[in-house]
Amino acid sequence: MRQAFRPGLQVGEMYFPVRFDGEIISAEIARVCEEGEYDGVEISDIPDEAIRLRIGEMARAHNLRVGVWQVERQQATGWGMSNPDRAARKAAVAHLKEGFENAVQSGACDMLYIGPIVKGDEDCEEVRRCLAESLCELADAASAFSLRVVFEPVDRGVHERGLIGRTADAVAMIEPLRAAHPNLYMAWDTSHAALVGDDLETALRQAYPLLAQMHLANVVVDPEHVDYGDHHRPMGPPGLLTTQRIASIFRLLAEFRQDDVPPPHVSFEVRTAPDGDPLATERHTRQVRHEAWRMVSEDRT
Repeated sequence: MRQAFRPGLQVGEMYFPVRFDGEIISAEIARVCEEGEYDGVEISDIPDEAIRLRIGEMARAHNLRVGVWQVERQQATGWGMSNPDRAARKAAVAHLKEGFENAVQSGACDMLYIGPIVKGDEDCEEVRRCLAESLCELADAASAFSLRVVFEPVDRGVHERGLIGRTADAVAMIEPLRAAHPNLYMAWDTSHAALVGDDLETALRQAYPLLAQMHLANVVVDPEHVDYGDHHRPMGPPGLLTTQRIASIFRLLAEFRQDDVPPPHVSFEVRTAPDGDPLATERHTRQVRHEAWRMVSEDRT
């Protein structure tokens, strides 16, 4: 499995109702380190410095990749990293940079950002230019902390109102920037891609050379269905991600693997309900991952 991808755990979604509770999150990371099932975790920006330092110590001791989501910081700026007003954009980027020290304390190597949410009436070309400029500025500043800046596009004009929706558009923006900013990467999410009409296999092929991580996020694409949209639901029907479809994605990851490039981290993005059991969420996604990889392994024997 690890020859094709590195298994990751989206702790922030698994423990979504308590994702900022440092004691709970650090206890889960301790469990991850002890078991050795996962090579990396994704967390929210934990507010308690002592907890961040504890997580960082565990991550370094067990060579655990940590990615820290910055969505709340992005929201606090009003999604200002793409604001055409230069002063407002610079202020937003300055606020986002404040997250670097917290991430380093947490042992992070990746700063995770989603595509900014827009109203829909902006000059898209100008706003995209501003976003690209902000990503470059963040990447420049992050390099001093040995951090990567990882950008995930979200669906545009469907369930979310992301600035960039289609995978090809995100690749077209990020790829030309990487020569000058080699620590700038993409994340890719099956749910967002499916909602804008991307063929998942084609989109993954397009994004793969830029990927630091990807989410296997189940989605119902029928707008008439009660579960329509990006709700981080469990794997299986009525969503697109059956075990067989996940196996087909794993086959592609195995096909794309390059010996001289580390494979991306892959996690299941499943949100535990407020009254749910996070460990049950993890057990189910673990079972699905192993079953899908078993299908791939049988193909090779």
